[in-house]
Amino acid sequence: MHADDHHLYSLGHASEVERILTDQAQPASNWSTDNFLMVNKENFQALVIKRKVKESELMDIKVDNENIEQTALLKVLGVNIDEHLNFSCHIKTC
Repeated sequence: MHADDHHLYSLGHASEVERILTDQAQPASNWSTDNFLMVNKENFQALVIKRKVKESELMDIKVDNENIEQTALLKVLGVNIDEHLNFSCHIKTC
């Protein structure tokens, strides 16, 4: 069995969000492993929704000391969402 239906969310300043998500992701990964579920870290992604368009620094979110890929577009339950909460790509079916 695979563990592929977990979503973690956080809101706040970048440094605090980075810490919170890293702190939440590790127990979720451990729980999956402890319950004999395979964790595919290649599928882990982070979508950072920014208030300012010019913010470009990446967050350092890790699980098992591996960085989580940050993306500008994420598909959640079949819906494409971009970093500015614009659904035009979903409507175009990117």
